[in-house]
Amino acid sequence: MRTLPVLALSVSMLALACGKAERQAPAGAARNDTAKEVAPGRKALLEIRAELAVDVESTRDAAELAGKLGELATGASGFVELSNVEEGGAHVVLRIPPDRIDAVRALLVGRGPLARETRTARDVTDAVADVDARVRAAKLEETRLLDLLANKTGTLADVLAVEKVLGEVRDRIERLEAEQRAAHGRVDLAVVDVRATVRGFADGAPVSHRLAIAGREGVALAREAAIGTATTALRAGPTLLPIAGVGALVVFLLRRNRSRSIVAGR
Repeated sequence: MRTLPVLALSVSMLALACGKAERQAPAGAARNDTAKEVAPGRKALLEIRAELAVDVESTRDAAELAGKLGELATGASGFVELSNVEEGGAHVVLRIPPDRIDAVRALLVGRGPLARETRTARDVTDAVADVDARVRAAKLEETRLLDLLANKTGTLADVLAVEKVLGEVRDRIERLEAEQRAAHGRVDLAVVDVRATVRGFADGAPVSHRLAIAGREGVALAREAAIGTATTALRAGPTLLPIAGVGALVVFLLRRNRSRSIVAGR
């Protein structure tokens, strides 16, 4: 029968057409991303981005804030995309559900007034719908190719040709599904960009001012280290005193025995 060769040729042409459509789709998607209106009955899919900035007293405060932001993201079923703490501040990028942005804001406001706050929302409804449609079309094409192979009504060469096209289709499905996950991820999880800057470390601040801040931080750390050492000593004192007493007694007895041995030897 010549059914398989004809269908295989048709499928090959279909695969080429789909590949061309896939390459052309991003340009159309980019145009659709700027659409301001959504068709009636469709829920708008928004890509949310927030940028927040706050001033803190020290690099240690910035590091502590970065840790709390990470805990908040994890607790909200999100994740930390970037966390960079260095002298002068911290930069943290979170991916969290949009309804948790206010929780981040509240955490920052607890440190003081926000130095900057911006929020943007981009309608990606058409772009997400487009990639969803391309995934469905590719999977339908895969199903038809599998049906052809199940019939096996052609020659070995025909079967190999269909298997080759099937492999290409599956590769395309894998790429499209990755694109689909990324598209839905941008909607499900907002991007929250947080910057915590130590007061006086802003761009352009005098070097003398920055050195003075670093010196104050060093003194504060040294003071805390001294307090920690003293606290540890006080806590361990009651336990160490009996041990020290026993040790002193042992040393005394050993020295006395040694002195007696020396006298007896003479």
